[in-house]
Amino acid sequence: MAGDAPFLGGAFEATFDCIVVARPDGRIVYVNPAAEKSFGHPLRAAFGKTVAELLVPEDQTDLYQSEWDKFWNDEPTQIAGRGARTDIAHADGHRVPVHSSLRRIDIEGEAYAIIALRDLSEIDRLEGDARRNRKLFEQFTRNAPVGMYVKKGDGRYALINPQMERLFGKPAEEIIGKTVRDMLPPAEAQMVEDYDREILEAQAPKAVVEKLDDVGQYEWTLVVRFPLDSEDDPGAIGGFEIDITPQKRAEEELSRSRERLNQAERMTALGSLLAGVSHELNNPLAIVVGEATLLEEDAAGGTLEEGANRIRRAAERCASIVQSFLAMARQKPADRDQVDINALIEAVLSLTHYQMRSSDIRIDLDLAEDLPRIHADADQLQQVLINLLINAQQALQECAPPREIRVSSEREGDEIVIGVADNGPGIPAETAARIFDPFFTTKPEGTGTGIGLSYSQGVVEAHAGSLTLRDNGKGAHFDVRLPIDPGPARPMLEPIQENEA
Repeated sequence: MAGDAPFLGGAFEATFDCIVVARPDGRIVYVNPAAEKSFGHPLRAAFGKTVAELLVPEDQTDLYQSEWDKFWNDEPTQIAGRGARTDIAHADGHRVPVHSSLRRIDIEGEAYAIIALRDLSEIDRLEGDARRNRKLFEQFTRNAPVGMYVKKGDGRYALINPQMERLFGKPAEEIIGKTVRDMLPPAEAQMVEDYDREILEAQAPKAVVEKLDDVGQYEWTLVVRFPLDSEDDPGAIGGFEIDITPQKRAEEELSRSRERLNQAERMTALGSLLAGVSHELNNPLAIVVGEATLLEEDAAGGTLEEGANRIRRAAERCASIVQSFLAMARQKPADRDQVDINALIEAVLSLTHYQMRSSDIRIDLDLAEDLPRIHADADQLQQVLINLLINAQQALQECAPPREIRVSSEREGDEIVIGVADNGPGIPAETAARIFDPFFTTKPEGTGTGIGLSYSQGVVEAHAGSLTLRDNGKGAHFDVRLPIDPGPARPMLEPIQENEA
């Protein structure tokens, strides 16, 4: 055949497709180099054999013969004039996937069948690799413990993994095709858009820590963004979202622990100082108080009575402060008993009633009913509440009426919360950070020692509770939180060795 039509032989030898030429009886007259390479049958071995003998797998012989007969009888076949996928038997016995087509040509009165076979082995291998890689990528993104996403140049999400669904708290179908404007509050959406713009302008990756409020299951995230080099979409961006909420919370707890340790160290130092100062002052003050009392008695009814009275009151105030110092310095574990919190609050209010009324302050009570009793030292907690009420009273002195203090109690989980709030000027942020420091006070000289809140905090923490200042935008609001089952009592300060005067 090649001699009768030399141009056909040249064309067949140049093509990358496998070409097999056979007579109507199926005997092969030509195999091109591509077919020899793909199927391992050189022309000299193939010449004179039938297509069925050489190339058709045994389990397909009957189908092949049926199609071959239809082809020569001009009946419709699956492969004549069009392509079909099938297998060819390789010389070594394995099967080669091919795309085959069958056409008839006549050369000088002789009929031939041209079988064009495209070897699909490499294509199948590449497609198999692609499927495996795609499956591997899907498993990688699905099981990765971080959020992954791709955004198009217009800012719309094109790909997200399950962790991103958890981040947004929405299924993928509600995220794909949306922008951050659709998913986040305006301020947070603007923050994300600004970061995206930065990495596109710099064409470099960038990592930032972001705090998301009211979004999905993440609170703090480490976000790594990077530009994607895409000719079709030059503004595309990829990113990872790593949940660092546990680490942030651990850092916050560590910071609180350090602050508690610093506070404990300050209280310990304070106790040592107070013990020394108190003992040095106690005996002289006792003499001053005694002499002032005698002077007041001697001056009764005379012109010096009022002055003697002022001296005695001042001396007694000094003695009271010294006794407070000693009480703090000699701290021991709280002497606990069953305490009715509401009854304790009402007892404190009865003690301070005159002071509040004389200062034109109205007390609003909001006490929850049926609060459980707690194990506490009633005297210590009473002093804490008195401190808070007196602080509120002093803060309200410079305010125009109405002057109000609200005292509340409620149960929150396993805690009882006592609130003391006033409608005064409040506490500035720069002051709020230091109000529990020993000896820190904003009161005028002579009206405050700066130990009331520090002492109160120590008492509450000794009961395994907390004393905090709440920022409510107006006035000052303190919360005393006490556990219903606080566990064993612990000292406010380290024990201090004293030598009694």
